[in-house]
Amino acid sequence: MVIQTIVPISKETIDEYVAQAAKAAGYDKGFGIPDCDLSKPIWWAAYCRQSLDQQVNNNRLPEYLLTLAYMAKEQGITVPLEYVFYDHETGEHLERPGMMHLRKLMAERRISGIIFPALDRLSREPLHQQIFELEAEHHEVKLLYADVPSGMDPGSQFARTILCACG
Repeated sequence: MVIQTIVPISKETIDEYVAQAAKAAGYDKGFGIPDCDLSKPIWWAAYCRQSLDQQVNNNRLPEYLLTLAYMAKEQGITVPLEYVFYDHETGEHLERPGMMHLRKLMAERRISGIIFPALDRLSREPLHQQIFELEAEHHEVKLLYADVPSGMDPGSQFARTILCACG
């Protein structure tokens, strides 16, 4: 029997993926910018996640980061390197290190918005998705998803809940 050890992606590798994504999207002045003054609440955050099983079978992190870089460019928003979050955990709960840090930044009103490459990178559980979105709305943090309607109108919220439940 061969036991495969899963090694999380290093910070250096993630930073390199971010730089490559920013360059490929033509937005190296707005995505993954190092050394920003993080005391200003004008920045956006980017979040992606891979489960442990996905990591073994298919590393999609470069693809997710490229999607995020394109989204940032399209929206004209700036994402500091320190605010590109990656969790290497299941989406069955919100107690993931990057997600907890993101929620803390929201509560402290230190970010303006968050971009996600896909709704299921936030969560596969409709209740968790709804809780997170309520927290964001309460703290006046905008949320943008690459694959579903991002509005806070009832139609967009309903569509996300249904897509999350069926995903």
